[in-house]
Amino acid sequence: TTPAPNDSATVNTHISIIFSEKMNVATLNAGTIVFEPSIPGSFSIQASRQVLITPAQPLDTFVTYTATVTTAVADSSGNPMASDYVWQFRTVRDWIPPQVLIERPSDHSVFTDSVQVAAAASDNDGLSHIEFYADGDLVHNAINGASDYYEFTWRPSGLIMGSQHDLYAVAYDLAGNAAHSDTVVVHYLWRLLAEDNNEAIPRNLARIYARSTRTQLQFRVETWTGWGDYKSPTEGIDVAIFLDTDQNPATGQTRADNGTKPIGDIGAEYRIVIGNHGDVVDQWTGSGWVDNGNVENLVISNNSDFFEVSVSLGGINAPSGVDLIVANVILNTAQWDWAPNVDNVPPDHVTLLIDNSYSGAPPQTPPGIATARPLQNVFD
Repeated sequence: TTPAPNDSATVNTHISIIFSEKMNVATLNAGTIVFEPSIPGSFSIQASRQVLITPAQPLDTFVTYTATVTTAVADSSGNPMASDYVWQFRTVRDWIPPQVLIERPSDHSVFTDSVQVAAAASDNDGLSHIEFYADGDLVHNAINGASDYYEFTWRPSGLIMGSQHDLYAVAYDLAGNAAHSDTVVVHYLWRLLAEDNNEAIPRNLARIYARSTRTQLQFRVETWTGWGDYKSPTEGIDVAIFLDTDQNPATGQTRADNGTKPIGDIGAEYRIVIGNHGDVVDQWTGSGWVDNGNVENLVISNNSDFFEVSVSLGGINAPSGVDLIVANVILNTAQWDWAPNVDNVPPDHVTLLIDNSYSGAPPQTPPGIATARPLQNVFD
């Protein structure tokens, strides 16, 4: 029997009785198997040998129940029990909370208009329901349907691009115990990597965002004040995104502008150049930069204050993570603006995990974007 004789059981326990041989199932019912105090509930028979009793409601706490299998039960040949079988068990309070885990989305995922949220939960005596929260607000309540897996689609509105949001779940068992899952952070459209102060220089960097797909690494760069013609030598931009793809500062290029400007504290194997000196990807050879081809999916226009750009992950040696820093040269002023700022207090870079967590459509290249590159690059 379950519970076993003289055992303790929670108020949400199910009761199981197993016989030594196949029984006449017509003799297995609430009239031949009785409890004191009574336990209203449903009977089911498994393989003609096991009776499962599911109480209609939680049992009373701290009560000793006496169960009796009477001589009215008989085996499949009609032989009755020789004597009543009697045992007792005592109910106790269930203090054990359930367990709950967010299975989707992954931490620091980037999403578009909706998020598929899924959680797995379990409990020793059974689950009641699970609640899902976004930024502390209840957004979904799932009632247990004899399942340990719950999912729903979160469809927020009015979000700010680049904003991050906290998702977590709370599971409740039948005794009212609750358990919280870990919090998963998700980012709307872009993951913010770095913010820069609005300094008293034109077209200075404001924010750097990133995301990765299965095949691409994508960036969005915003400036505090916009540009006119983005390729203009006087009012345009000259932005370089330096990528340390092996995350080893001892390899790659460490200084720019003829060796006068430290590239943060990284050694860059690749750089993405956008603006006056080209829209290209360069690779460091150990002695200089080699043009590795044009960037992909460049979204940029004149009279704007942001651009979006993609590079092939395969084209930059398919890293699992990169250390990076972004520079914009204020043309004809010899001023350099960095994001994050280079303040000689490590780290002078940001780290991005390549998690392939964005599944939205890539940026689309507007028509008429020039990709010609002069022979000399200011970042050299």
